[in-house]
Amino acid sequence: MTIEDLRTALDGLIDARTSQLLDKCDPESQSGTETLARVRLGARGYKVCVQPARPSGGNSDLAIGRLLLECDSKQHHLLDEVQYEKDREQDRKSLLAGRPTIRLTYAMVIHRWDDVFKDIALFVREDRHRDRRGR
Repeated sequence: MTIEDLRTALDGLIDARTSQLLDKCDPESQSGTETLARVRLGARGYKVCVQPARPSGGNSDLAIGRLLLECDSKQHHLLDEVQYEKDREQDRKSLLAGRPTIRLTYAMVIHRWDDVFKDIALFVREDRHRDRRGR
């Protein structure tokens, strides 16, 4: 169901606040944790890219400049050994291409966001997220 489908199905049933929440939805987002991180970063003024391409192929969850952010669930990224290995290989290749990755868990985004945000802000404040090659 698209966001517009949802709006149509709920026509007359949602208030202005709910409509504003729907405005924050991104159809490219693949998880609630990813969405929460994106919305929180956007509220702090960061330009967040959803599903940016990784240098080694595939996509990352989010990016701020060169900084890649992965919002990992235990089920998909830890309990699946093939995915676990693939994640680390992508991180290594991305780092070598100048795209460092910060991996976030559900607990980090939900319960320890203040600490996570401080680390992201420090990285960005030190201008390490900018591409020095003119891109």
